[in-house]
Amino acid sequence: MLRSRLLNLLALAGLAAAWVELDPSLVPQISQPLPIYSLGSPSFIPDDWLRGIVGNTASGAQYTKRHNGDPRHYIYNGNEVVGFVDKETGETRVFPDYSALKPCTNPVDVQHALAAFLHQGGKAFPSDDTRTELVVGSSLQGSEVKPPTEGSGAPTEGSGSVARRANDTVADPAGATLLTLGTVQRFVEVNGDKFPVCGPGSRATFGVGFGNKVVSLSYFWKPATRTKKTRKPLPSDKVVKHIKEALKSKVGYQGKYVKVHSVDPCFYDSGVQYLQPVYRVLATPFDPNANATVTPKQFLEYVPIGGDSLESLVPSSKSGPGDGEGGPDEPNSSDNVSRSFLNYFDARKETRAPKPRITVGRYVVRNDNPGFVEDARNFWISLSRSTTIDFIRQGFYWAYPRLYNSDAWFFVNNVNVALTEAHGSFHGFTTYDATSKVDFVNIPSGLAPGGYGPISNSGNGKLGYWFIDACEVMPTIPDFKALGLSDTEAHRRTFDPWWPVFRGGIHAVLTWRTSALFEDNTAATAADRIARFNKPVVYAWLDAAHEDAAYQVRRDYARYEGGPVIWPFGRGVAMFRCGRIADKVTNLENLGAPNCLYVMWWNN
Repeated sequence: MLRSRLLNLLALAGLAAAWVELDPSLVPQISQPLPIYSLGSPSFIPDDWLRGIVGNTASGAQYTKRHNGDPRHYIYNGNEVVGFVDKETGETRVFPDYSALKPCTNPVDVQHALAAFLHQGGKAFPSDDTRTELVVGSSLQGSEVKPPTEGSGAPTEGSGSVARRANDTVADPAGATLLTLGTVQRFVEVNGDKFPVCGPGSRATFGVGFGNKVVSLSYFWKPATRTKKTRKPLPSDKVVKHIKEALKSKVGYQGKYVKVHSVDPCFYDSGVQYLQPVYRVLATPFDPNANATVTPKQFLEYVPIGGDSLESLVPSSKSGPGDGEGGPDEPNSSDNVSRSFLNYFDARKETRAPKPRITVGRYVVRNDNPGFVEDARNFWISLSRSTTIDFIRQGFYWAYPRLYNSDAWFFVNNVNVALTEAHGSFHGFTTYDATSKVDFVNIPSGLAPGGYGPISNSGNGKLGYWFIDACEVMPTIPDFKALGLSDTEAHRRTFDPWWPVFRGGIHAVLTWRTSALFEDNTAATAADRIARFNKPVVYAWLDAAHEDAAYQVRRDYARYEGGPVIWPFGRGVAMFRCGRIADKVTNLENLGAPNCLYVMWWNN
């Protein structure tokens, strides 16, 4: 126990340097100085564009300005926020209504759907010293599993016959296509060389659904002007040195190594003042004394090409102050019960008007990267800002398998919302280090019998929504088909491990089907959507996953589960009870054991 606590403290403090493995040949050879671009005043989506998109997803919507100094003008459909326009920054969102998305019976033609927008795009995409191109992105797909005949009761695991696509007329055997993304990708051209724009700025993604209608929008844009300033690329040996310096603090305890997989140039758009040339670095933590048995979260680092930066390159996920200087606690069941009552009565005392109370627990892998702790903090701080729901901090713990199994009634299944921060692999996640050899949790065999939710634990279970921020935990149909499985077997493998979890009455599980990055902000953004807009939980997660700046420019990795297979980073997935996609975090009612499950995922 003492050793574990010591290692955790070292992880938080970041005292020990990690060895960074970097092949110098990965560093691109750039022979010319690269320019700096200054960002101008924000651009705005034309009103007719916005009203057209909103009309496709929420006819009769009303535009309302709040009077608390908030620069955002909100778009309401009844009492639901369906979008907003920030009159200061130009940031614009139109959220898709996931429950209203119809399976596309014909292929989505993104180019045709967006032609009218882009042809008259002068106001939204003003002419400047950069260029743009339309890139067809990921599609949202879905599939369900039901009993073989209506009214026959809960499905039997292992029977491929119970699984079917949401729409059998769809040609794609991997599931029904519900929405396809089209992104206006910005790039810089220097003497014939093309460099993509990366970072949190320059965001313009449209969602195209049934009938080729545009039903969602994520937009933030500023024109860019080339300045007389340039940055001369450093010699390769100095670039290697800078990358190693940037990465060695990523792993906070001894015995860990970091291996760089790719280095590529892009122009970092901060969304504030500049576009500046950087190297975008992807790297993986590993233990040289152990075989990789899970898919570890990877690092994304931006390193200035010229050695210095005109403004911060800190990812947005690192901007939050968190919820305290210390780390998670060591779990003790009696302490947790006391903490639960304390937080409950504190919340009652501080509440001035009746508000729903939602308990939250967070469980973080031990002996690993401090980024997991930071992500858990940012998740909580986003929830805690809600003015309409009392989110009660009921636990922030180092994870052990017993928290998910024998002691689940005191921990994971004793809260309404649970967040797991860990490394993962198909149907499982770590609680100690990046290994499946020590304290690994398999799904479902490593979880409490009877599943999670209000049916479980003799009717005393509480978990409604489980966020698992770990790589590849919920593979879906395309992942299994990539391994050579038949349609029937791929459907079966998608759902079977999750039936025992849902039998307890839990409403939804939100996680990843591919690898994620430490530098994303997905969990915190989903929490913000839930707290700020009271968005349905599934909506919030799927939105946050595809909008995250870390995944805006596609990058791939080698998947080793049955592989190798080259797969994209950052593809989110959600599984939920059929007909309950619009459940909000306050929907915790006992619905009984499900007889139908639906899975929705972003494809490759």
